Order: sequence, then C-alpha cells, then structure tokens
Amino acid sequence: MPAHVHAPPGQLTLFADYKHPQKDGVVLYLVNRTDQNLAFRPQGDGDPCIRLESRREDGSFERAQLHIPSDCGNSYFYWPIVRRGEFSRMLGYRPAKGELRLVRYRMYLNDAYVVDDSQSSNLLWLREKTLTKIPIDVVSNLGHGLVNTQEIKTAQYDSLALWYGDYETVREMATGRVKATAPRARWCRNDAVEALARFATDSAADLVHSMVEEDEVSQSAVYSLAKLGLVNVKAEAYFQALLQEKDSKLRGTAIAALASRPISPAIVEFAKARLAERDPIIRTGAISLLAQIANDHPAAKQAVLEHNHDPDPALREVVECVCKQWKRVKKR
Repeated sequence: MPAHVHAPPGQLTLFADYKHPQKDGVVLYLVNRTDQNLAFRPQGDGDPCIRLESRREDGSFERAQLHIPSDCGNSYFYWPIVRRGEFSRMLGYRPAKGELRLVRYRMYLNDAYVVDDSQSSNLLWLREKTLTKIPIDVVSNLGHGLVNTQEIKTAQYDSLALWYGDYETVREMATGRVKATAPRARWCRNDAVEALARFATDSAADLVHSMVEEDEVSQSAVYSLAKLGLVNVKAEAYFQALLQEKDSKLRGTAIAALASRPISPAIVEFAKARLAERDPIIRTGAISLLAQIANDHPAAKQAVLEHNHDPDPALREVVECVCKQWKRVKKR
C-alpha cells in the first residue's frame, strides 16, 4: 500500500487519493486494519456501494452520483471480502465535467459481515443469516473534485434514496408524486411504500395505512405496516386490525406479512390453524407465511410439505413453487 495512504490501526478506512487522479476516476483504498475479516453485501456485480458526495453550503453532504442497480439477480451472489491487514483498491466515480467542489466518498452500507479465513465470496449469500453482522459508517477523507449538478438532482430520487433518503423524499416517491428520475434508476411505488417502514413515526404509520386499500400498492403497504408495527404503536394497531379484517384479501395478506417479523413457534401454530379455515384466501395467506419461513423453521417446512396434495389448486401452486425453489438451492 502506498505510504501516503492514511489508515489508522484498528479501523476500516476509506482513503481517496485526490492527489494522484487517474483518467477514469479517483483511486480509492478500502483498508481493513481491524482484527476481523469483513465481507460486504453488494449492490450488484461485487459493488460495495461507494458513491461520490458533494458538500453543500451549509456543510452537509448530498450524493452526487446516480445509483444504477444491476438487473441480473446473479450479480448479487459475489460478496467482496477485505481480510484483516489487507486492502482493496478501486476507482471512485468522477464525472467527465462539472463544477469543482469539496467532495468525499461514502460507502452506502450500514453493516459488514464477519467471516473466517475459509469462507468464500461466492457462497456467503447462502450463509447470511448465520454470519455476525457489525455496524459500519465508512466515509472517506475530503478533497476537491468535479460534481455534475444535474446528477445531484437525479440521484435525489433514485433507488438508493429509498434506503438513505429522508422521510420527505421517500414520502414523495411512495405517493407517486415523483417518478424514477433516470431510465436506469429503477424503482417503483411498491418499493417506496415498503421503504416507509424505516420511519418509526405516526406520520409514516398513517401514510402507509392510507394505502392499504389502494390496489397498486396494497400488498406492499400491509407488509410495510407489519415491519413498522414492531417499532411504532399506531402502526401496530393498524396491523393487528388487518389480522382481524373482514375483507379476506387484506386479512390473508396480513397473515402472509407475519413472515417479515421475528418468527416464534406461536406464529407457526397460528399459520397452521389458519390452514383449517374454509376461506381459500385465508388458507393461501397461511401457506404463504409458512413457505416464507420454512427454510429456518422445520415445523413450518413440514406443514408446507403436508399440503403438497391439497385439493385447493391455489394452495398447491404455492407449495409446488416453493418446493422447486428448495431444489434449486440444494443443487447449489
């Protein structure tokens, strides 16, 4: 590693080498001087999601690089690893032209995963739930660089903004008042409605609840309430009411949405009991819940398999679909 790269001991450091720029960008060094091997859940194609930021006049920073997610599911399987005492070298984005401003680079990941020496980048996605996760907040040193002001505007409402933007931004996206700001900045209203679960406020709870009966985003709204209810009393009241809803479609969706919560034996038994109901929509919601949690809960998996020959074709379809998924994962 070059002597001029500053990386304090005991830390995960992102160093931007502004003084030695390359033709295609700024050289970045991600240096791991902790005592653990660290892996990063990528944003596609092994991308650790490091993005250019520009400083505003008030001293705060805004993202100055559009996030373009990969549209190939296979590109998310490779998780980059930086082992203890090692570094990774990469190019940080720099626009071809723009205004000269004070900039920095930020890793848009909140967590890193601790891995041992034997673990491979290609298989970590299969073991995510067994890995120890630690919080990170990785920001580079400051320097002067070019910034495209139009790209700052488009980045404000891209898919990354769903998970790092403020409430006002996500609200605008969820209500449909703004659309994706660039053809490749892929997201839809359903994504934005689910992202509202990030905000543990009554305002967010009311907004999500107002969308429950809106056909375009109904399912996402129910799932969002299920998550939001874990941290907000008002959202929890809304969600519990949905579990008793007379409208079987909404109630069935709420039952399936329990999969997004911590799972207990009681939830598994609750789902199995719903399979005994007459309403086919409620039964489909219950089998969907069990199918979503089956990989981690043997009792749920057994309940799914027991309905492989159920007379209800909709329920059989769910069972057949999940069994095919299990076979594909097993082959890997």
